[in-house]
This record gives sequence, C-alpha cells and structure tokens, in this order.
Amino acid sequence: MYTLLLAVSLLLLTAANVNAQVTISKLYSEGTNKTDPTDWVEILNLADSAYNLNGHRLEDTADSDPIVMEWNSDMLIQSNSACLFFVGNRLNKAGDTLYLKSGESEIDCVAYGDANGGVCGKTISPSSANEHSASVCVPSTPEPTVSPQTPEPTAEPPKHTSSPTSTIKPTATPQVLAHIDQNETATPASTSTPTLAKAVFVEKVQTQDEPIDLDEDTQNQIGRILLIIGTLTICLPVAHLMYAEYNKKYFDNQTFN
Repeated sequence: MYTLLLAVSLLLLTAANVNAQVTISKLYSEGTNKTDPTDWVEILNLADSAYNLNGHRLEDTADSDPIVMEWNSDMLIQSNSACLFFVGNRLNKAGDTLYLKSGESEIDCVAYGDANGGVCGKTISPSSANEHSASVCVPSTPEPTVSPQTPEPTAEPPKHTSSPTSTIKPTATPQVLAHIDQNETATPASTSTPTLAKAVFVEKVQTQDEPIDLDEDTQNQIGRILLIIGTLTICLPVAHLMYAEYNKKYFDNQTFN
C-alpha cells in the first residue's frame, strides 16, 4: 500500500512538473476577416530538454467541436523556447478558456476575457497582433535510420595466363663462305699432281641501308673511270664544235677556189 501511494505521488509530481514547464504563454484573439484574419497561440517550454507535442491537442469551451488544433506528428519545442501556432479566427474575442491536453491529461489551461464558462486557475490578457517573441514551428521530420550495409565482397579479378611473347630472331647477314682466286691452286689431297681448283664465289647480299665496303684499289679504279667519263663529257662537245668549224672553213675555201 505504501509503495502504491509513493508511485502515485511520483506521478503527480511529474505531471505537476511538466505542467509547470510547458504552458500556454500568450494568445491573440482579435483577428478579423478583413485586415487581420489570423488568431494565434504561443506555447512555452521551460524544461531543460525539447518537448514533443505529438499526440497533444488544444481545446476551447465549444460544445460541438472543442478542438482548436491537434498534433498528430512530431512537433518539437526546444528547451527554454516558445512556438507560435496560428489558429485562424477560432478564438472568441469576448473571452474563452483554452486547454492543452495530451490524451485525457491536462497539461495546461488559460482563461481570458469572460472565460466563456470555462474553469481554469490561470488568467491572462490577450496580446496584440505582433506582441509575440516566438517563431512559427514546423513539424519535425525525424532522420531516417540507415542500417549499415554489409559491403559486398570484392570479386577477385580473373587470373590471366599470358602466353610468352615469341622472340623474333634477327635475320643473319649472309657472309662470304669461301673465296678462291682463279690463279690459286689447291693442295692435292691424294696425288702429287697439282689440280686447279674451281673458284667458288658467294656474293654478299647487300641490304638497302648497309654502306658498300670497297677496298682502296677498287675505289681508285672507280675514281679513274669517273674522271675519264667527266673528261669525255667536256671534251666531246668541244671536239664536235671544232670539227664543225673546221668543216665550215673547208667548204668556204672550196667555194672561193
């Protein structure tokens, strides 16, 4: 029995503590349909942590539809802060009583003007249209919980067995296999009579870019041949001109004689 009473006392103290920290602090009820059509209510959170209005509602003393506003999603009021909520032209100008409830529990209430038959121990005077220090609060969208993804195993790259690149063997430059001078006699193998050996020549294949390797005698012979050709190239035209001049003088002399 003593434990039950203690639990109930703690619940009452907790509720009283919440009621003292979350209150209806201000309201404006003079909105008109012409120039200023919007009434508003300010709710203050004096707790050290944010307060969620999800599941709460604001009611007045109307018989048919007492709900002025209700919150069905997360609406956080930060600690030591207030939120401003616009309620259209719902508030009575002459007076009414507002109740902030969560389920069947009354969090706070406030009466203004004639209270319109409501019962509440707290009374405030309506504020002017701009007499508020709070900002308009919007529903809080909780961040989605992202489950850590297990990284997929990295596929092992396929092993490629590369075939060894065949090595191209360079083409061997043909060499002179043998060179026997025509006047040279071969050493007899089985008889004492010398036999003239046949000269065997293997031409050296000349590649396109390989320079011609000539001995000194060959170069001198080629030089003499080129000199003779050059001399004839110069002398033959001169000789031809001299012969033509000679013939001309000869025929001229024959004509005069």
